[in-house]
Amino acid sequence: MKTDITWHGDRAAHFVNNMMSQGAALIDTTGVVTLRCLES
Repeated sequence: MKTDITWHGDRAAHFVNNMMSQGAALIDTTGVVTLRCLES
């Protein structure tokens, strides 16, 4: 868990950002569908 608190003087406000990283992994490939995305 990580929290980032920054002060933006031009807006006279605090911005709070909370982040959490969880190590996810694929266990079973049954039912997994792969789609290509061609955005640029």
